[in-house]
Amino acid sequence: MNRFVKFAIITAVVLTLLACISVSAASEGTCGDSVAWQFGDDGKLTVSGSGAMDNWSNGASVPWYSCRGSIKTVVILDGVTSIGSNAFYNCTKLTSVNIPDSVTTIGNHAFNRCSGLTGITIPKSVTSIGASAFASCSTLSSITISDGVVSIGEKAFSGCSGLTSVKISKSLSSIGAYAFENCKMLTSVYITDLEAWCRIKYSHKTAAPLNVVGGDLYIDDMLAVDIVIPEGITSINGYAFSGCSSIKSVTIPDSVTSIGTYAFLNCSSLEKATIPKSVTDFGRSVFSNTSADFTIHGFTDSEAETYAENNSHNFTVITDWNGVVGDADGDGRTNSVDLVYLQRYLAGWTGYDTAKVSLPALDLNLDSAINADDATILARYIAKWKGYETLPISF
Repeated sequence: MNRFVKFAIITAVVLTLLACISVSAASEGTCGDSVAWQFGDDGKLTVSGSGAMDNWSNGASVPWYSCRGSIKTVVILDGVTSIGSNAFYNCTKLTSVNIPDSVTTIGNHAFNRCSGLTGITIPKSVTSIGASAFASCSTLSSITISDGVVSIGEKAFSGCSGLTSVKISKSLSSIGAYAFENCKMLTSVYITDLEAWCRIKYSHKTAAPLNVVGGDLYIDDMLAVDIVIPEGITSINGYAFSGCSSIKSVTIPDSVTSIGTYAFLNCSSLEKATIPKSVTDFGRSVFSNTSADFTIHGFTDSEAETYAENNSHNFTVITDWNGVVGDADGDGRTNSVDLVYLQRYLAGWTGYDTAKVSLPALDLNLDSAINADDATILARYIAKWKGYETLPISF
């Protein structure tokens, strides 16, 4: 290395240090029409004022960027309404952020590459999280997304390799593609409705087992599972369960009217889908590459029957529910015969999952699932236990 190259390197280092000293000394400036910032020697950056922060096209344009490696904490004061795009890009020493209730948006790449950030709570006031907003925050282990967040941008948490759990708000309506790409430690996602699960699944690209809890809904990708979709869901989005190779069966409620294209694509263990008359709109190849024994269970002269015929799926006719709660065999009465049918259905006996069992009649505690709890309720009803004289009954 000649002396001119050495001189150039030393000059660059000195200029960078002087820039940091200059920022530390000046320690303040503007970052929006009515928003100001102040940086202290303790590593705390404070943003105050009213209205939105500026959005920057890249990290180098941010006024405090030259000392990004010295920022340890960020405090955004009430009155600031947004966190600008690229605002804290590559602030590798940043460990904590205070976001006030006045903030409604978090911009694209806002905290991208903040590798020292370990946890974040998104307040209820925030309605959107931008693309790659927290991408490559490699030590981020948990996220709480409060009610109020409507959208999460693509790759928002991509590359958060230390992320183990996410709590999703019930208000969420869209999750961008690959939002949790390469989150290889992510094992728990807590949600409040199935549609959020559908959107999460398509954006979750990892081989790790994924547990999803939403009311009584529990899905473990490493186990063969039976899914009962909660009543109230009106549609199942395209690709919703695509690649869920562990799903064994799915029961769809009367509230669902449409199932999107490739919704159950490559669900290689899927053997059974129970579909009500309410489903009138089927996308393309909804059940492609499922089990060789895959069968649609539906009603005569329904769209489900037509779909099965047009796509060469097996079809089994199920009987209409007569509206009598607990009447598994459809004879208009609730008695010990129904309990036998329910027990054999739960045990997986052949012949008790088709015309002999009316599934809608058996959700006795109205939790959108048919399990041992329902069998207990039915047994106590038949035995005339006090308090179990009428159905439905909730514990």
